[in-house]
Amino acid sequence: MLTTIAHPRSTRQRRQRLAQVKGVEIGNDVCLGAGVTVLAGVKIGDNVVVEAGAVVGSPGSARQRGLCRHPGQENR
Repeated sequence: MLTTIAHPRSTRQRRQRLAQVKGVEIGNDVCLGAGVTVLAGVKIGDNVVVEAGAVVGSPGSARQRGLCRHPGQENR
């Protein structure tokens, strides 16, 4: 699932219904496993595998949590 709407974290902005549309960028040779969710504003680089069930919420978040890997890299 790819989402492109980002809801504000501030209570005041949510009450004003100030959602933002943000794109999702997916590089070349990317594999998204079953049930992956990519949230608004995320950029996934080239040659990346996002493993099944992962939620990618911010740039780099999947790699920091060990959910993305480059092909040929061992799973953690």
